[in-house]
Formats: sequence, C-alpha cells, structure tokens
Amino acid sequence: MLVGAGAMLSAYCRLTYSLVVIMLETTSSINIFLPMMVGIMVARAVGNLISPSLYDRALRMKQMPFLRADCPETTKYLKASVIMVRDPITLSTIANMESCKKALSSHHNAYPVVNTAGRLVGLIPKRCVVKILEKKSFYDKESIDRSQMIGGHTDMTENQYSLNDVGGEGKAPLLGATGANESAGHVDEWDLEYDARNGFPETPAHKALGWSEFEVDIYSNEADATDVLANVIEDCHEEWIDLRPYMIESPLTVSVHDKFYKVLEQFRINHCRHLLVIDPANGALKGVITRKDIFSYNHL
Repeated sequence: MLVGAGAMLSAYCRLTYSLVVIMLETTSSINIFLPMMVGIMVARAVGNLISPSLYDRALRMKQMPFLRADCPETTKYLKASVIMVRDPITLSTIANMESCKKALSSHHNAYPVVNTAGRLVGLIPKRCVVKILEKKSFYDKESIDRSQMIGGHTDMTENQYSLNDVGGEGKAPLLGATGANESAGHVDEWDLEYDARNGFPETPAHKALGWSEFEVDIYSNEADATDVLANVIEDCHEEWIDLRPYMIESPLTVSVHDKFYKVLEQFRINHCRHLLVIDPANGALKGVITRKDIFSYNHL
C-alpha cells in the first residue's frame, strides 16, 4: 500500500529521493526500501511519458517566466544574431542629457555602455543612471584634454553632439579613430581606458558617488525616472555624466554566432535578465537578448 501511494505521488509530482526518505522515516522499515525505489522510479518514468508534473502545470497556468533546460529542435540551432534585438539603446561612457533622456524614456532596465570608439565596455542599470542624475553628479568638463581630439576642437556644442552619436550613420567618433593595434586586427585598442587615453580622464574617486548612495531597502524613497526627466534633465541639458565609475565593466556577452541552446544555458546558469551580443572580430555591440526574446523561441 505504501509503495502504491509513493508511486502515485512520484507520477503526479515527480518526487523521488525525498519521497523515499519520508516513507522510510514513517515506517522505520528498511525492508521496503528496494521495492519502493523501483516503484517510484518506474512511476516517474511513466509519468514523464504521459503528462507534465503538477508543478510544471502550475507554472504554465500562472504564466511564470521559468526557463526550461530543453529547447525545441526547430530553434535549438538558431544563431544569436537571429534572436537578438538590433540597434539597442546605448549610453556613452560620457553621456549627455539627450542620450540619458532617450534611455530613461524607454522601458529597459539596463543599458549597454560604449566608449567613444563605439565599442562595448560595460553595462549600467537604469536605477544607477537615475541616482547619478538625482544627485547631479555631473562630469567635470574642465578636465577634458582637447588637444587629443580630432582637429583640436574646442567647441563644447560640437563635441557634445559627436560624443553620443558614435556608430550612427554618417557620424564619426569624437576621438582619434585609428590606432596601431586596430589596423593590425587587435581589439585591445577599444578597451575601457581608450577614452582616458584620448582626452576624457575618469572622474576621481573622491568626486564620484559612494556605494552607499546606491543602497536600496524597503524604506528608501527612490527617485523616479519621470521626476529626473522633468526636474534634472530639462534644467541641466548641457551637462554630461561619467558612467565609468558606476557601470559593470565585464557584462555577460555572447557571440553573434552562438546557438540558441548556448544562449539559453547562459541565461539559466547566470540567472541574468539580458545578454549583450557582440561581434568577436572587433568587439562591436550588435544587439541585446532579453528573457522576453528567449520565451519567443522557447515554450514556458
């Protein structure tokens, strides 16, 4: 009777070892261990062939975003370049108010950060951008070394325009474009220090916001993006913010050539909400894959 009850629970809920332990502790009889193990494993195998488990049904009925380990054969070998969203909203390491306004007006919760050469160097959460703007921690324009910029430009308006339009159609990077490493096919020229070497020194640690400014608890009154858009960006539209001290410098990435099953594995292992897709040849950002995109190609 106990073996039959255990088999029913195993078939319906897919319980295995925990069910055996409970039964043994209840009966205090080691003699039923072997038949119970056989009955439970057979019931579980038959249940997998017939229907999903109780918990899988509950997840599906409530439409909970739970990522399954398996993926359909029709989408298993799709490339990341097919799944990703192209032309994502990005922020420069030194971002102006116009680009911040565009980013905060979107529904995204994090933004890829690119340097002035247009190469991916980090990722910054939306709440960090909001906090920086709320505290009005603006970049010190006086620290810019204009002698290293293209043509030695000193016009702030022209520089600001070029700074946040890197990679756009018909627009050139603000800083010197070609280095020795780039021409040789190397990508180390496009690292995080690229901006600092070309006239945009990083904000000193004593001038950057401390980590305690970004703490969040249930009693915190977090600034809303709408308030920042209305009260800060409109009033300080000529200012810049330096994202380098606050961003995630090594965000999770996948190649445009990676297959869907590998992308799904990265989402499950790292419990991430989004992955950045790059071109391995030059480190350029090509797109972003979110959990929503994963569910479009994998059933709940």
